[in-house]
Amino acid sequence: MAASRALDEAVFDPTGWFAIDAANARVAGVVVPSLDAGLALLGRGRVASIVGRLRLGMSAVDVDVDGIHGHAITEEIARWCAQHDTWNLVRPSGPVDGRNHVFIALPPEHKQLREYIGALREKHAVAARSIDLRTAIRPLSAPHRTGPHPQALGDLREALRTLPRLAAAVPTTTNRAEAPGRAPLKPRPRRRMDLPPEWAAYLRTGERPEIGGHDHKVKPWGSSWEAIATAWLLRCGHDAASAWQEISGSHPSAMGKAKARGRSWWIQYVWNRAVRNDDAFEPVRQIDPAVAAAVAAARDVLDDLQWRHPARRRPSLLLVGHHILDRMERTNTLRVPVPERDLVLDTGVSDRATIRQALRDLDGRLGRLDTSTFSTTKCDSSSFEFEVPRLEGVREILPPGLHTPGPKEVRGLWSTLPRASHQLWRTLQRTSNPQTTGELCAAAAIVENRADEPSASQLRTTRAALTALARAGLVQCDEAGQWMCLTSPPTVAVREEAAARHAEACERIEAERAAYRAGARSDWSVARAAALKANRAREKAWWDQLERSERLERAASLSDRFRSQSIDEQERLKSAWADRRRRAGVDEAERHDHWVDHLSPATLERESADRAMWFAGLAPPLQQAYVAAWRRHRDRYGISQATQGAEMRRESTRVFGAPGAGRDQAFLESQAALPGFDRDSVIAR
Repeated sequence: MAASRALDEAVFDPTGWFAIDAANARVAGVVVPSLDAGLALLGRGRVASIVGRLRLGMSAVDVDVDGIHGHAITEEIARWCAQHDTWNLVRPSGPVDGRNHVFIALPPEHKQLREYIGALREKHAVAARSIDLRTAIRPLSAPHRTGPHPQALGDLREALRTLPRLAAAVPTTTNRAEAPGRAPLKPRPRRRMDLPPEWAAYLRTGERPEIGGHDHKVKPWGSSWEAIATAWLLRCGHDAASAWQEISGSHPSAMGKAKARGRSWWIQYVWNRAVRNDDAFEPVRQIDPAVAAAVAAARDVLDDLQWRHPARRRPSLLLVGHHILDRMERTNTLRVPVPERDLVLDTGVSDRATIRQALRDLDGRLGRLDTSTFSTTKCDSSSFEFEVPRLEGVREILPPGLHTPGPKEVRGLWSTLPRASHQLWRTLQRTSNPQTTGELCAAAAIVENRADEPSASQLRTTRAALTALARAGLVQCDEAGQWMCLTSPPTVAVREEAAARHAEACERIEAERAAYRAGARSDWSVARAAALKANRAREKAWWDQLERSERLERAASLSDRFRSQSIDEQERLKSAWADRRRRAGVDEAERHDHWVDHLSPATLERESADRAMWFAGLAPPLQQAYVAAWRRHRDRYGISQATQGAEMRRESTRVFGAPGAGRDQAFLESQAALPGFDRDSVIAR
């Protein structure tokens, strides 16, 4: 049986499996990500057997002729292969005598093979399906759909030894991970420290410290001490280069196996294993119940928030949002630093503009993005910070003093999987019931709107992402075509590829940080800033050249358009304008105070009375909705609520809408003189 499994792995593509029932029909909804997963489904539900796709350079002939006639055809095919020095293997196909499968190490498009199969059909006067050249067939280790499990003929170990090297029919995630196997993995950054005294003495004198405990004694192999010493070098801030320097300069009795086998062997089998174990290690922490409750509530908000954005932007929004919340759970705090480049490493999203857009989308909705914590004079130790609101009765939690390490899951994992994989995995994590592909497509927000039925394209996207997750060992599909989340870590091949991707990202990020800290600026950034400044100047000049009557007419038209929109649309517009001004360096609170202070007393009194009458005429639910929206806007941008008189002046001119065409010329001119003037948002002030 072991030889059959080994042959299947060599002959079949690792990704091309599907399940069939006793009637030889494909079992709808059941996804088979691997040979092992397919064999585990046998006999469950409708699954009677599995079928796989052969690798490139491989084909199989299905001889579907009964009795001696079928054996004769099989023998002719095997003899032809021997005459052409071609590898072949015969396996009885099922319970009917004479029917066989002949595996041949030639591609199905091989001209001589196709001509021979055609001539064989004519010679024996049988239909094409009776001598069928295939690329998809049942593996050696799977039974026939009716129950019997005939074994292949001949010595399978010899067949495996003489099998030519074959390529996979479809590129798999494991191919890219094989090359960097000997490259040193990069550990998470740490401050350099001295080794513990007993391990420093081991490197200095070669004397082995005691390891193990009363319940677990480590056998006296040198490998154990060398592995532990390497792990301590890693934890004390060494990278592969500096750790090997310490090892090569150690006492002759220390690290003898690593020195004998060389740096390449030590990196592949000792150092890289230590880095992977360190990445996977998660210390047991007791999370504050208040933090856990607030993070859980924030995840619910994030699930609802994703529906307010186009489907194409949801994967990045969820990646950034969930990783920020993961960081809060790891650090047991509701306020964490969010450097863009750290989020690139955590999420696998390589485009920092996408990260920045996601942070803007989360700001004011999931929580608050505090940009005041970043200092240009302390760019090495400061960054923006993100905070989610505390629930009622939750005590204040101070921000962390240090930036947090990488995420709990394998770093670089999501850059190796389809973009929808993360949101599907999060959805499965948060549900206890298995779900079908269609249910997951809707629950994971792959459809555009909540009430939409998944399209064929969306179902294919969902199925492809789930299959990739299953091959990674994160989810599984049962015999009913339902998916569930697994608690096991990703497969070794996936972890290797993720580590290689993460190492590449680390190198790129370190180079970017070095250039930034050195004060380097790209020509593109300089040209972009100049273009934005010139465009702002053109907009200001265009507004200045308009006649007074046209300005009033445009202000009235924009005011009417703004008032006709819903409360949510008004809030989104005001936030978008405020964010645009903030990116241009304008403080929103100061700008608001400047605007209110430049209103004449007569204008303020007249507009306050008009807007108070308008507000009083609204239904109570609308009044509450407007007040809540104004409060969120004020809290988000730090617009103070001072004395009652100042509040009346500011609130009456900010939140009740634009005054329309009755606004006097002095007010319009004072608006144009404000810093960060924006003609489109004049009606929202």
